[in-house]
Amino acid sequence: MTTFVSRPFIIGATATALVSCLAGYAWHEQNRPPVLEVYIFALKSGRSMFIRTPDDRRILVDGGGNAEIIRHITNILPFYSRGIDVVVATNTDGKNVSGLIDVIERYEVERAYIPRFTLENTGTTSSTDDIYRTFLGELGDLHIQTHEVAAGDQIPLSGSDDGSSVQRVTAQVLFPVPADMFEYSKASAPELLFSLSYGKTSILFMGDASKKVQKLLASSSAVISGSIGDTDVLIISHSALPANMSSGFINIARPRALIFKKTVTKSSTDTSKSAKSKSTSITSSISKDGKKITPKKKIVADPLVAILDEDRFNLKEAGTVKIVSDGEGVIISGNIE
Repeated sequence: MTTFVSRPFIIGATATALVSCLAGYAWHEQNRPPVLEVYIFALKSGRSMFIRTPDDRRILVDGGGNAEIIRHITNILPFYSRGIDVVVATNTDGKNVSGLIDVIERYEVERAYIPRFTLENTGTTSSTDDIYRTFLGELGDLHIQTHEVAAGDQIPLSGSDDGSSVQRVTAQVLFPVPADMFEYSKASAPELLFSLSYGKTSILFMGDASKKVQKLLASSSAVISGSIGDTDVLIISHSALPANMSSGFINIARPRALIFKKTVTKSSTDTSKSAKSKSTSITSSISKDGKKITPKKKIVADPLVAILDEDRFNLKEAGTVKIVSDGEGVIISGNIE
């Protein structure tokens, strides 16, 4: 015997199943574990980091060089959600700001934070990146509350001091500092650097900070040393070569894990478990009379060599990296998309 099912019945059953799936999805989002999530995206251009707090506050730090960031955000947030609480532009470089323009045009954004000091207002350059100017114009047109911050300021991201059960997630700003405290240049530009804390855990964002900036943070009384000491994760936007890292700063930060951008070659930094405390490079030159001088070994200390393979995450290889903190410890995983 053949049984016929009417078309309206099929449509109704499909609609019911779809509604059930959507309800389950929404329930899962509303009942997510009370943890801090930090996503460091492996972008083709520029950098970006997304923070989701235990009470579901959303913070986007930088946006990369194009609209690529939108795809990454939609992979994290519910498809029906169009709200981001805070956007942060850490510097005026268009390769990090361009994507933020796309974000504030597509999402409802409550607040924005930008560095108080720039290459322009410190007198280092005569003009600011046109993309950054466009970004500031969009913030004004969309009436987004914008705050300028510098070393010593604190950005409250979630929680409160009213005795509620929600632990605070804060960003302690470490840099930039006033021009009379530091000689800025294009190589050591003003950049918003901060320590993100939640419970007993901390994540240190150092962006493209030069060795000169790192040394300042390691020695300056203007910086709260406790905010960079014994950090769980150090995030940098460049390679982890010794030439880019200050051993003095690393000795204070003492990171347990490292997330970086570019490939570290074995010839310059060995990341294996058997890595030695120093690496060797060979230099050679020719004397004035044309005779070859015997090459000399140049010993370069690697301040990050104690961080082994399993604690190093190269965005070029690991893809997007996710950090999860419950306030007591952190779990880090790569290739999460």
